Amino acid sequence: MTDHPIIFSAPMVRALLAGRKTMTRRVLYSARKARGGIVPASATVLNGYPPIACAAHFDISTYFALTGWQNLKAGDRLWVREAAAFITESFDQPDYWEYRADTNGHVFPGNWPDDEKDNPDRPRWRPSIHMPRAASRVTLIVTSTKIEPLRDISDIDAIAEGVLSWREGWSKKEAGLALLRSTEAAAATNNGTTAQRLFYLLWTSLHGSESWHANPFVVAPTFRVIKANIDAPEAAAA
Repeated sequence: MTDHPIIFSAPMVRALLAGRKTMTRRVLYSARKARGGIVPASATVLNGYPPIACAAHFDISTYFALTGWQNLKAGDRLWVREAAAFITESFDQPDYWEYRADTNGHVFPGNWPDDEKDNPDRPRWRPSIHMPRAASRVTLIVTSTKIEPLRDISDIDAIAEGVLSWREGWSKKEAGLALLRSTEAAAATNNGTTAQRLFYLLWTSLHGSESWHANPFVVAPTFRVIKANIDAPEAAAA
């Protein structure tokens, strides 16, 4: 059993907490620039999986390395990193963490709700990458894992990704944007199901349309959700 940190956006944290997300996808390879134009001898190039469909778009100083997600196995534990703020209270009140996913926030990253933009008292949100282990409140127990091309996602897996609850959190503006992109999503998924089209919108909102069209191999773990810190008794007993 190995512990790993894993980052989720606020809408996906809400899907985890609601019990509607039991699967995620992480890229198997990442493209890296060789220092001084020299590709290290230890670089991973294929290992049985083509790293990206349009590798020809990169120059010869680019190489592909495994991200480490391929090492996940059943029984491993993932502690969720999410945007949060450390709140310091006065008058003998205990300090605590506030989580961005619990606010009336946005769906797409990077946009402050209008009623928060000019509020000087709003929390100072730390990006997910900076969340310490002790602040994490969600633990995922890996039950299985597989590797496949991104666009091979099935309807069942797309639903397990939590995309239906992700849609429920949309504002009118975001729903309108999704409607405008509906034709694009249908074409990109070869007239896929509603869940597959929503997954396309989710993936491209986080990684861009180029990533979808590149169709990289991804690691897709399935997991059980424990609503507790990874070092809490509830997670240890799961």
